[in-house]
Amino acid sequence: LPSPVAMPDEAILFEVELANLGVGSGNFILAADDNSNNEELSLSYYDSSISLGVNEKVTKLVQVNIGPRLFQYNPVDLVFREACNTGVPDQIQKYFSPSPRVTLLNVQNEKGSFLEFVKPCPEVEWAGEFKRDQSFLVNKQSDNVNKLQIPIRNPDFNSETFQDKERLKSIFLWYRRVGDVVWSKAL
Repeated sequence: LPSPVAMPDEAILFEVELANLGVGSGNFILAADDNSNNEELSLSYYDSSISLGVNEKVTKLVQVNIGPRLFQYNPVDLVFREACNTGVPDQIQKYFSPSPRVTLLNVQNEKGSFLEFVKPCPEVEWAGEFKRDQSFLVNKQSDNVNKLQIPIRNPDFNSETFQDKERLKSIFLWYRRVGDVVWSKAL
């Protein structure tokens, strides 16, 4: 299996070994089984059209990029078949030998098998005057010099609350006084 840690802006890479075990040379096609890729993952196979002699093998790189909305997808099946079988209607295709296939996945656990990308860290935004001014000032004229309320907001509030975000454990504020070089953590 490739690394189970796939960042959403990176592709999951698979090396697939293909071989012609037939009785003669042939032209072959590597393609995703459309029935298994119904969640709109983007797949790239360099040189999907392949010519192989008898018992000849080749290793191809397959790249899987994240789809439009999810971070976890069902595995995708790749099919390796003779080029002459392409475009043959399903009712006739059933009389051909079954095409070899391989299933692409990077996570396999008690919940199942998946192609999974890491969810990005939850976003937290300033709210109110902090968002508008992009700064704050505490001095002797402030209402309470020992305490400062800092409003924040969840930009993804329509789909998840802060409490629902599994990866968000704490929110810390680091600050420094004007002229200081060292940052301090607010309590």
